[in-house]
Amino acid sequence: MNALLHNRKALVRFLRYALVGGSTLLFDLCLLYVVTEYLRVPYFIATPGAFLIAVSINYFISRKFVFRGTERGHSVGYSIFILIALVGAFITTSGVVLLVTYAHLYYLFARVLVACFVGMGNYLLNLFFNFRVAGILHLVFRLPSKDAITLSAALPWEYFRGHIEWRTSDA
Repeated sequence: MNALLHNRKALVRFLRYALVGGSTLLFDLCLLYVVTEYLRVPYFIATPGAFLIAVSINYFISRKFVFRGTERGHSVGYSIFILIALVGAFITTSGVVLLVTYAHLYYLFARVLVACFVGMGNYLLNLFFNFRVAGILHLVFRLPSKDAITLSAALPWEYFRGHIEWRTSDA
C-alpha cells in the first residue's frame, strides 16, 4: 500500500510538472517567435534567452506546485536550478541549430522536438539532485572479466522495493 501511494504521488508530481512545463514551453515558444520574427534576433541567439527566461518562471511555479516540501532554500535551489538550466540551454540551442541546419526543420518545430528531451532531463535532475525528493540507488554490473561497473543513479528505491529480485551468480 505504501508503494502504491508513493507511486501515485510520483505520478501526480510528474503530471504537475508536465502541466507547468507545457505552459512555460508555450511561453518560451511565443517569446522565441516574437524576438526572432519581430525584433529580428537570430533564432540561435534568441533560443537560449527565451529558454532561460521561461525556465526561471518554471522554477518558481514548480517549487510551489510540483516540488512541495523541499527543504532547500530558495537561493540555493534557484542557483542549482539555473546551473541545470544552463546545461539545458546549451543542449537546447545545439539541438535546434543541428535540426535546423541539417534536417532543415522550422526553428519552432525543432525547438518543440528538443524540448521533449531537455524537459525530461531537467525534471529528473531537479527531482533527484535539486529538490531531493527521491533517494539514490547504486547498481553494480559484473562483466565477464569480473571487473565491475558501478552506476549511481538517482532513482527512488521505493519504486523498486518488492518488484526486483537481486541475484548474483558465480558463473
